[in-house]
Amino acid sequence: SNNVAGELGHVTAMAQGAERPCVCGKTNCLTKFISLEALEADYGKPYGQLVEDVRRKEPKAVALIEDVCAYLAPILANVIILLDLDRIILCGCTVEHFESIIYPCLDRKIRKLLSYWVSFKRLEIHTNVKITAISSRFLLDYYFSTESDIRL
Repeated sequence: SNNVAGELGHVTAMAQGAERPCVCGKTNCLTKFISLEALEADYGKPYGQLVEDVRRKEPKAVALIEDVCAYLAPILANVIILLDLDRIILCGCTVEHFESIIYPCLDRKIRKLLSYWVSFKRLEIHTNVKITAISSRFLLDYYFSTESDIRL
């Protein structure tokens, strides 16, 4: 009804320590923990330096990206359970720059949070593609996988 479906930036993240006020009026919105600005503030260095330090496997930098997963995993797990999803699409520069950490970390954390009857098979992170292309592919996959059930 508000044209923000799928936007997880302002769901409440469960955080340890001080509350982080958000421009939306709430505190501890997910965006206050995983946005570029939040990462720069937490790391104390520019985002580009964080990217470079993660490439060099600096422990503090890698730990910060793992923290992103700790904030994001419970939220995604709840969405997966509520909507009975079998895939998720994550996009943005943070996913692209840190895919080698984010994908396995989220996959591991999300699986621990899901019940055995959830049909979640695999977390797919797509990068360098347009969301419309991905949406079209999923729509076609759905159509052709259920073609016999469709009555025209």
